Amino acid sequence: MQSNPFSKAEGEYRPEDLEKLQNEIIAAKDSALAYFFTTEFNYKPHKMQKTILDNKDAKYAFLFAQDIPNADIRALQKVVVGSGKIKYIYKFACFVKGADRRKLQAIILKSKNVKGAHTLLKNVEGTKVEKFKDIILASGRPRYLYELAKHLDDLEEIARIEDLIIEAGSFM
Repeated sequence: MQSNPFSKAEGEYRPEDLEKLQNEIIAAKDSALAYFFTTEFNYKPHKMQKTILDNKDAKYAFLFAQDIPNADIRALQKVVVGSGKIKYIYKFACFVKGADRRKLQAIILKSKNVKGAHTLLKNVEGTKVEKFKDIILASGRPRYLYELAKHLDDLEEIARIEDLIIEAGSFM
């Protein structure tokens, strides 16, 4: 009976087996497998990144940029922005080191996406509250209003937000 060449108990992985598996992933054009192969084996990650870039897959472009050392952040960000998927745009801005946050924040601001504004405010140090205040206030969502209040200094605005939270019937 032949042993599994990818078993961690075996110790080192054989490069010819990794190469064969990598070529199968490239032929299948599978972004998910490319990402997981790289996180598991870190074998020629540039080839797996190219697969993700060629597929223009926003989800795996974000994950690859976030989790893989020495990934091409600019190229992966371009894929995410090109997809137009705001969920991955604000996640990229918040959780990828080296992302062009200014550009991504402008996209989020233009889209008026309240969840994106809230996520930026909550996770990115130095986000300008004034830019996103109107978007969050218009939402009327207590969770978002509460996060906004935590970043404000004006007591009148904070009192107004408290009133909006109470009006929304929240138990916060």
